[in-house]
Amino acid sequence: MIPELHLPWLELTILIPLLGSIALIFIRDPVRSRSVATLLCGVTLLTSVGEWLDFSPLHSFEAHDHWDLFQLFFHRYIFVVDELSAPLLPLTALIYLMTVVSTLRTKVQRFSFTMTLFSLAVVMATLSCKEPWIIVALMSLSTVPPWLEMKARGQCTRVYSIHMGLFVVMLIAGLAIVRSDASPENPSVVAGAMLTFAALLRSGIVPVHCWMTDLFEKA
Repeated sequence: MIPELHLPWLELTILIPLLGSIALIFIRDPVRSRSVATLLCGVTLLTSVGEWLDFSPLHSFEAHDHWDLFQLFFHRYIFVVDELSAPLLPLTALIYLMTVVSTLRTKVQRFSFTMTLFSLAVVMATLSCKEPWIIVALMSLSTVPPWLEMKARGQCTRVYSIHMGLFVVMLIAGLAIVRSDASPENPSVVAGAMLTFAALLRSGIVPVHCWMTDLFEKA
């Protein structure tokens, strides 16, 4: 039985930026959008720190939310916190908060706070998820905001689209061929190689930071 947190911290860290990104669609003033985004990123940081502090005394490898809606309706623990993700969640929220806070007033017209909050929600969900196919879906979804950003600025998305398209294909194919009996002692080598290549491609390590350089030039 997986231990339970005292509050639905994980759901809050996902829903707050997600609902905030929807709310920002209706705010036309970029300065006000920045203020709202800063507030929501700060609240997300506080909830993620609360999750970490709540998880630490449990002395368990993983734990799930109190009032876990996904477990209630689907009878599965989809979002959990573990020893690895517990500190990563507040660190991620802090990075996004610092990004929003450090955005200059002269750049707020170009900066998409809506997509920033949406990306934060996707990353928090990815770090909290334990279902492989949902992780694949979330990681695929995370490639969309940068593409939309470049498209909105009238930039060519060819290089980014090719690399991210290959990333998604390798991710899906790699997970699809993982053997059901795979284990650390008997790994699925081909599937592991494909998933590793997908991770290296997404992080910009291969091929020689190609798509990252292109993205930084156009973002």
